[in-house]
Amino acid sequence: MLEKLNELLKSRRITPSIKTIIGNLTDEGKLALNDFYDEKSDFYQHAQPILITNKFHCDPNIFPNLYHYTSIDVLKKIISKKIIYLGSIHSMNDQKDGLYALELGVIELESLGAGKEEIQVFNLLNKNIPRNNYIWSFSANNHSQSLQHYGEIALSFNSQDIQYFLNEHFSKGANTFSEFSRGNGFSFPLKVEYDITTQLEYIKPVVKEWLYDYRNLNVDSSDMLEIMQCSAQAMFLFSLCFKNPDLYQEEEIRFVVVKINGEENDIEPEIIFIGRPVVSLEFTPSLIKSVILSHKVFEQKNDIRNILNQNNFTDTKIEKTRLPY
Repeated sequence: MLEKLNELLKSRRITPSIKTIIGNLTDEGKLALNDFYDEKSDFYQHAQPILITNKFHCDPNIFPNLYHYTSIDVLKKIISKKIIYLGSIHSMNDQKDGLYALELGVIELESLGAGKEEIQVFNLLNKNIPRNNYIWSFSANNHSQSLQHYGEIALSFNSQDIQYFLNEHFSKGANTFSEFSRGNGFSFPLKVEYDITTQLEYIKPVVKEWLYDYRNLNVDSSDMLEIMQCSAQAMFLFSLCFKNPDLYQEEEIRFVVVKINGEENDIEPEIIFIGRPVVSLEFTPSLIKSVILSHKVFEQKNDIRNILNQNNFTDTKIEKTRLPY
């Protein structure tokens, strides 16, 4: 059960003082330390960022075309200005978007017998994880009835084109991790996970690890803090791609932009648009492949065609929804 930890203790690189620290850990602390280094452990398999993003990554080969639902009024503004706004995850239509995963974490802590103080400290993760994040929402369903409350039309995009424009705009010329600094932003696509079984499969081992680490901070603050930071990073990624199962019909695929903050970990939008913090993305007409109209607005297709042509979107097609009504 503690194979990796025993292997570590036998290593010549481990000094007697470190062995003493490890020996003073509780059984929970030893298990947490072992699982942090054991690549086969439940925690490692569900907490490593690369494994999380691989699991919930939106593969452009599987989802080559994506659709963003909006209104005609918004479409007119988008094509006239050739600018799209990405909203902060902290001001989405779902007020709990971004907090949902942490709420599941608290429920798991309670089931593990965590005390009030431990839960309060865990909740501080929401203040410490990166906050300057922005979302652009899509669906792979180009004729979704459930999404039509967002507007009467769906805009069609190529997923690789989306990633290209986001990289070009937000990386600001940085090509490697070492070149990123304040003002730069990472962008990546995630397929939102609504299944509660999968959500808990990932959250449970991460929360348990965090709790065991916290309870051993007084013995080994260095290792325990490092593992807690790893747990916090995993919870941050979960907050980006886990949503309430009741919203499953949205089938959301989201492109996330994580902008690098300065010394203060806070939201740093470009502007406040309709009361919400946003960042903007400039694009060329080639980005929007087609405009899919609902039955409600299909009679306006000629007017929309004229608006598209006037703004150099001559290659953007107009289609009618396949929905029967």
